[in-house]
Amino acid sequence: MLRALFLAVLITSQGFALPNFSGTVQDSLKGPVNGAKITLWDSATGKDLQTSSLAGRFSLNGVGDGDYLFKVEKGRQMSVFGAVHLTGDRPHEINVVMLDAPPAKYKCCWSRIGSPKVSSTGPGVI
Repeated sequence: MLRALFLAVLITSQGFALPNFSGTVQDSLKGPVNGAKITLWDSATGKDLQTSSLAGRFSLNGVGDGDYLFKVEKGRQMSVFGAVHLTGDRPHEINVVMLDAPPAKYKCCWSRIGSPKVSSTGPGVI
């Protein structure tokens, strides 16, 4: 009797489980990035969920339908931003490739018309 009840509860809880948002985080050489911080913001509520990658993998469980913004960040690598629309009860998976940040000697500045310009000597229009 106890086993039947346990299985019924287990099946019921999986039947109503919310989908998860998971994926991989890799560097530019396709190696796994360990310890990247992943943040998923619900655009309707402003609430966020956070996790970290372990051996290049991450997972956030219990993510409901909706529109989300995400950010992946790690040390000296360039942060990755994105937007996703999640719907349905299946898992949602993304793959993120992080690039190394440019050397500190390069600085980005904006010209008068608003396009980004990169200079190795500092601010100014190139």
